[in-house]
Amino acid sequence: MDQDSAGSPMNDGEEERRLCLLAAIVESSDDAIVGMSCEGGILTWNRGAMEMLGYAEWEAVGQPVSLLFADDAQHQLPGLLQAVNQGERVRQRQFAWVTSSGSHVEVAVTVSPVRDRTGAIVGASVTGRDVSEQRWMAATLDDAIAKLGTALADAQEAESRGRRFLADAAHQLRGPMAAIRANAESILEGLEEEDRDRLLRNLVREVARSDRLISALLKMARLDQGQEVVPAPCDIVSLCSDEVDRTWSLAPHLDIVVKAEELPGEPLELDAQAVREILSNLLDNARRHAVGWIRLLIAVHDQNLEVRVVDDGRGIPAPMRAQVFERFVSLDDKGGSGLGLPIAKELARAHGGDLFYGGVEDGFVLRLPL
Repeated sequence: MDQDSAGSPMNDGEEERRLCLLAAIVESSDDAIVGMSCEGGILTWNRGAMEMLGYAEWEAVGQPVSLLFADDAQHQLPGLLQAVNQGERVRQRQFAWVTSSGSHVEVAVTVSPVRDRTGAIVGASVTGRDVSEQRWMAATLDDAIAKLGTALADAQEAESRGRRFLADAAHQLRGPMAAIRANAESILEGLEEEDRDRLLRNLVREVARSDRLISALLKMARLDQGQEVVPAPCDIVSLCSDEVDRTWSLAPHLDIVVKAEELPGEPLELDAQAVREILSNLLDNARRHAVGWIRLLIAVHDQNLEVRVVDDGRGIPAPMRAQVFERFVSLDDKGGSGLGLPIAKELARAHGGDLFYGGVEDGFVLRLPL
C-alpha cells in the first residue's frame, strides 16, 4: 500500500481522491501531457495536448507517439523509448512537434518512466512545453544585439572618418591660406604698382582656389551623411551635351564630342543634378589631361546606363589606379583638390551604381542602374 507524505498508509478512498486530483491537474495543465505505453503507443491525451497540436483525444489515443514528432526527429524516438524503458528520465530535449494542420511547434520535451506499485515500468509520461515564443524572443534579442554591435561599429568608424576628414581638410586649406596671407602682407608693405598688381592676381587666384576647396569639402561632408537621390525623367543626351559645351568654353582648343547609341526612346529616370555633377568632375579631369580631344560615349547595356569619358592623355598607370578615388589624392600637379573623383564616385554609389577607371581605351566609366 502507498503512503502519503507523512509516511502513514492511505486507504483506497484516499488514493482514489489523490488519483482524481492528479488527473484534474494533468487535464488542466497548459502543457501537453501524453501517457505513452512502453511500446510507444499513445494512451492518454490531455487538454493542453489538444490545444497545442489540434488533435482531439479520440484522434490521438491509440496512435503511435511518432505522430507528434517531425520527420527530422523520427530517428531519435527508438533511443528515447529505450532510455525510458531502462528507467531513465529524459529532460528538456527540444523537438519540432507536428500539429494536425501540418505546421511545426518548437517544444521542450521531458519523458519520465511511469511505475506501478511494484516498481515495474508500465509506460511513460511525455510532457511538452511550447517554447516557440521563447525561441522567437531569443532570436529577436540576438538580432537586436547584432544590430547594436553593427551600429556601434559604424558609429566608431564614422567618428574615426570624421577625425581623418577634419585633419585632411585642415591640411589642404593650410596651403592656400598661407599663400593668401603672404600675398596680403607683401601688398601692405608698399610695393611698386607692377609688383602689387602681380600679388593681387595671385591673391585672387588663391582665394578662388580656397573657395573651390571649401565647396568640395562641404559636398563631401554632405555625402558622408547620406546623399538623397531623387530620380526624375532625364534627357541624358541633352545633359551630356550641356556639360560638353561648358567644358569646351573652358578649353576651346580641344575637340569634344558626344556619341550616343542604343538608347531607349523615353527619358531615363535619373537624378539630373547628381549626374551633372559627376560628369562635370569627369570632364574637368579630362580637360586637364587631354592633348587634343575628349569623347563622351553614352550607351545602355544590361539595364545599366553607361557613360564613358575618354581622352587622348597618357592615362593612369596601372599601379596608381587604386589611389585615384581616394580623398585628397592628386596624382599630378594640374591643380585639382583631390576631391572631384571621390565625390563623383560617392554620387554614383548613391544611385546604386559605380564609377571606375577602365584603362586608357575605356577611360572613366559611369554605370548607373535604370
